[in-house]
Amino acid sequence: MAVPPSISTFEQKPALRGVITLVAIFLMSLVLLFVLSTREGASPVNDGVIELPVEDFSSRFLGLYGEALLDIEPTVPISQISQSDDWQKLNTRYISFDAISKPVWLRVKLRNFKDEPITVRFDTRRVAFKSMQFFLTPDGGETVTQFLDYTYEAPFANRPVDHRILVADAELQPNEETTFYVHYEGLYNSVLPLRISHPAAFERADKHEIFWASIFYGVAGATFFLTILTWWLTGWRLSVSFGLFLIASLLSVWSVEGYVDQLVIPTKNAITAHLTDAIYLWTYGAILLLSRNLFDLKSKAPVLDLLLRVAIIAIFTFSFVHLSIGVDSRNIFVPIALTCRVSSLALHASVGIWAIFNREKGGSIFTVSAVLLTMASAYMVLDETFGFPYGGIPFTLRWLVTIEILAFATAIVQNVASVRRERDAALVADLRATREKLRLNEALRDSQSAYERARLRAFDYRNRLQSVSHDILQPLSSLKTALYENLPENSDARKPLSEAFEYLQSLAYENLPAAKRAERAQDDDGETPITLVLDAVVAMFVSDAAAKGIDLNRHFEIDDTVSADPVLLMRAVSNLVANAINYTSNGAVTVSAEQSNGMVTIEVNDSGPGLTRQQIDRVMQRGVSGDQSNGSGLGLSIVQDALDELNGSFELISTPGEGTTARCQIPVRVAEEIG
Repeated sequence: MAVPPSISTFEQKPALRGVITLVAIFLMSLVLLFVLSTREGASPVNDGVIELPVEDFSSRFLGLYGEALLDIEPTVPISQISQSDDWQKLNTRYISFDAISKPVWLRVKLRNFKDEPITVRFDTRRVAFKSMQFFLTPDGGETVTQFLDYTYEAPFANRPVDHRILVADAELQPNEETTFYVHYEGLYNSVLPLRISHPAAFERADKHEIFWASIFYGVAGATFFLTILTWWLTGWRLSVSFGLFLIASLLSVWSVEGYVDQLVIPTKNAITAHLTDAIYLWTYGAILLLSRNLFDLKSKAPVLDLLLRVAIIAIFTFSFVHLSIGVDSRNIFVPIALTCRVSSLALHASVGIWAIFNREKGGSIFTVSAVLLTMASAYMVLDETFGFPYGGIPFTLRWLVTIEILAFATAIVQNVASVRRERDAALVADLRATREKLRLNEALRDSQSAYERARLRAFDYRNRLQSVSHDILQPLSSLKTALYENLPENSDARKPLSEAFEYLQSLAYENLPAAKRAERAQDDDGETPITLVLDAVVAMFVSDAAAKGIDLNRHFEIDDTVSADPVLLMRAVSNLVANAINYTSNGAVTVSAEQSNGMVTIEVNDSGPGLTRQQIDRVMQRGVSGDQSNGSGLGLSIVQDALDELNGSFELISTPGEGTTARCQIPVRVAEEIG
């Protein structure tokens, strides 16, 4: 089958459309991830030494200047640590020690080139650590000043600097040079973006972060508010799913930014220690729940819907188990959490691919979010420092969540708008159908009114015809009596005239009301010998046939006792004879009748031009007359109606150029049976 020119190959092949869309989304995601990824700068000029104060409200990353010492027992004193020869140069902004870290030591040299004391702030850009200690050793480790001793179980209020992330301040004397040591043990993701800055620079950067965080929370809150307002448009299932996704996403960002540790769980306990882990898992489950309800997978893709339901139940079950009793050790929790993340991302992407292949509205933008999240997770595996620009993890996570919110919101709007357009189109079609129905009903009412007017007019005509019929009965009776009195019984004209009067009286009685016809039936059985009726017809048309120069013959082989309704029989045969004479130019017209097998067959044969099969079918229709006819076209239909009332049949048999035979068959009625 040829493809219509208006439909492109892209539209005809959903697989091609899906592949091209996915490739485009993949490339766009690469660009976005490149923007968010970490790009190392050139090595600093003063390699190994950070000179203070830091100018222009900027900061210095410890990793670019510092060194690391790995696999050291926690009980080794700092005096021995400082003398070790196993220190390794870092040369990177962000320090990574694998997903589950053993204790490590970090160090960097600091120099105050001012002639006055200065205060520096050490910024971790992190919320939670298993433990962290800060030391300053101005004389190579012989004198140790510890100004931070933090463990994860410590109340937030006891931190050296009251801030949502872990920071600490230290003071350097004029022209002092010291070594800064960090003893660090991470929890899960041990990427450490340690920075050193002046407190004013820190506060300025922090205000910048708070400003953009406020914008993010404002947008997210407005989206949540609009979701509540428009639930009646999207349906409660989709609104609840999107609301849960918004809440879980906001809690995830809130956890990364430190607000959960600072405000919700200032004092650790068995449940709150695992709250942030559960929040991240809830986010994975909320994404799948929203994916399931956005495209109504339950009815459209039941297998995929079943996989999502199993994954959602498993993720939420594991999160609540971990929240209530904890899943120790983290060597067990981390692989399970990673499995939940990978499975949720894979199912999220699968729903997007399914939506594109099935041309679901909102499928493309939905797949954008799926591919972006998948690639971001892959980047975090391949590049442990991915997503740590100046604002740290919160900065990147806010961008990812914003993109997710906008993508989901756009997909919902497109999907709901499509459903509403289809519904509106159905309503318009229903409205048009209703209008057409009303128009037809109006036409029907007009037809009924016209029918009623016609019925009343016909009733009036019938009453007038009955009155006329009643009026002419008495004159006919008087004329008939005068005929019998003035014509001798042996007169040749007496019989045809008597038959004509009988026929006229029958017509008049036919149009009288039923009561009058019943009176006539009591006096007369209403039946007349068929031969008498046929003779009357022949007598009526002898003069017409002679005027055209043709013969009108009769040939009857039936008993005189065989009777029929004279009016109906006269009506049928007289129309047939009149037609035959009209269409015959020379030759003869013959009226014949014979009795056989309980039936009387009456034929009217002519030697006219004849008719084809198509002409016969045409002239048998009511209101259609022959080519040479000047009549109304009702003759043959009148014949058919009369024979139907006689329980008989009628047919035309004709051969072009040879003439036509009109054949009527009626059941035999014998006079004795009638009586």
